[in-house]
Amino acid sequence: MKKNKFTLAIIAFMLLIGAGVYAMHTSRHVMTFDTQIWDYNGVKGGEANASSYTLGTTTPSHTSCGFSDSTICQIVAEPDPNNPNQPDLAGENPMVHQDDFQATLRGNN
Repeated sequence: MKKNKFTLAIIAFMLLIGAGVYAMHTSRHVMTFDTQIWDYNGVKGGEANASSYTLGTTTPSHTSCGFSDSTICQIVAEPDPNNPNQPDLAGENPMVHQDDFQATLRGNN
């Protein structure tokens, strides 16, 4: 009888742990972000400067967007909470972290 109570207590504990892990996992995927498209207007090497970006549209402003890979054409990022007219790069370089910013590349024009 004591063995059954111990086994039930272990099973209940494991179910609580599993429910907690599941809740943490699903809460990360429910978060939505206010991401926007940003056009890069600078030259190669300045991609980490947030002031070199302007709010863009799904149609890139650069004619060589997508045809070459020398610099950034567009990124997807949240606006900077301190300056909503610039993307929040969070100290990262979109040219280095292309996947994180869903970056589209362009030639040097």
